[in-house]
Amino acid sequence: MNVSHYMQRDVITVSVDTPIDKAKAIMDENNFGLIFVIDQDALLAGFVSQGMLKEIEDWETPAEKLATPTRFAIAPTETIERAAWIMHANRLVLLPVVEDQRLVGILTQLDVLAALADMAGIGLGSMRIAIKIRPETDDLYRALEVLNQFQGKVLSVLRKGTANEQYEEAIIRVQDIKDKEALQTELETILRKNRALKKSCKPRDKSPEDQGLEASDTH
Repeated sequence: MNVSHYMQRDVITVSVDTPIDKAKAIMDENNFGLIFVIDQDALLAGFVSQGMLKEIEDWETPAEKLATPTRFAIAPTETIERAAWIMHANRLVLLPVVEDQRLVGILTQLDVLAALADMAGIGLGSMRIAIKIRPETDDLYRALEVLNQFQGKVLSVLRKGTANEQYEEAIIRVQDIKDKEALQTELETILRKNRALKKSCKPRDKSPEDQGLEASDTH
């Protein structure tokens, strides 16, 4: 899913020549912490926040004079995951959506949370399966094979872990599973067998003769 699917299109803004007192009134009326400033062509000129208004003396000052340039924005064609990363990395409560430098929408934290929940299949009557898998193995593939045998409809697969961990957690959301207990048992059995098989296939330690032969082949 891309940003355009989840963004809010009806954005309340002020123009560059809007007096600051009017901009503040609009923010107060809508309980905004900030408001975006656009020019006559809807080009994004920046934003004004409530914090900027604390030391204002001339309330007739046009918004353009006080507006701070927007450092972060996203295109409507970008992925919602990219938007989530930008907002998380920069601690943003909302993100302007810009196309050809024109403000076409905004994304709030709630918009992004709703999108991620939707993409993960949360709230769709799905079953949540948590399994431990080994990085850089086919454990996850084997688990998905089992789900296919049970004719389950996989909605999402999320993985959590780091490269230096022995195991990482995979969260699978699936629909249309009739026998949940049988599925869980089969998953545990298959993964246990897969791990045992991988252990039995580890190469044996090389004998001194093998090591010598290998060394001689390198010359």
